[in-house]
Amino acid sequence: MIDIIRELSVQTEVHDINPRTHLQFDLGLDSLKLIECMSLMESRFRLTIPQESFPRIETVGDVVDVIREIKASVPDMGPDMDQEPEIDFASRLARESVADYKIRGNGGLFLRFSCLLTYLPGRILWGLKVSGTGNLDPDRPVIFIANHASNIDPIWVFGSLPWNIRKKTFVLGKSELLKSPVLSFVLPRLNMIGVERSGNVMSAIKISSDILKRGDNLLIFPEGTRTRTGRMGDFRTGAAQLMKETGVAVIPVRIKGSFKIYPPGKLPKIIGARKFTPSLRFGKPLTFHNLNVDQITARFKEIISKM
Repeated sequence: MIDIIRELSVQTEVHDINPRTHLQFDLGLDSLKLIECMSLMESRFRLTIPQESFPRIETVGDVVDVIREIKASVPDMGPDMDQEPEIDFASRLARESVADYKIRGNGGLFLRFSCLLTYLPGRILWGLKVSGTGNLDPDRPVIFIANHASNIDPIWVFGSLPWNIRKKTFVLGKSELLKSPVLSFVLPRLNMIGVERSGNVMSAIKISSDILKRGDNLLIFPEGTRTRTGRMGDFRTGAAQLMKETGVAVIPVRIKGSFKIYPPGKLPKIIGARKFTPSLRFGKPLTFHNLNVDQITARFKEIISKM
């Protein structure tokens, strides 16, 4: 078991793995890496780990406890069992069923004008400069991946997209936002689909895959949250996994200046904010065929950092 965990760890110097070792903080395993880890455990121990068990798995000791509980509940598991567990990401994704979400169809007046109204202050007040729109193709689905420093990042990205692309571009957001009567009306009309941040990660991947397979676009912030320091954080593997599973190209997006203009926990700066020279740049479409998920994720961060 330890050899599987060590192989998946993104930390190059891991010497002592013990029951208290934290899978995310000590070993760098994000949600998708945890799924891969559990799939390999299923193959190794010939059992099926239910998705409901994932939220309680934080440490190596938790992995051991879950496997022991499952083996104890089905004592006759062995090489002669007639049901093979589903052991890879693709089979888990195919098995996932998500019935409580709806993808709205191709925008509307609210999406068309509200994005412009919120985006125009960026151009007028802050002098936001946009480049690289020539790299965008309305006739094929793409995954937009962008660094994330401020709440205004998605507004800038959506507002910078031509309407024929913006109307079929979606973003996943935390479902608790939809508990507000106002936001529950507004956000779905801005092409946001709510998902549980700490819930079943496979449901979010399933929704994302469905969006891309129907020919629409997806906006992802691979850092998972806004930076609190102004420095780009570690990228999670979700975008790379989606690229490999769907074959959809990725367009990198570099946002500069938003952290200084509207940092987390503070009000946006209005007076003199043009000195921060904010900019947003769309890169050329990326495809990687001979790299694994970790290598692709590293390339994403490297490319965006240099844009």
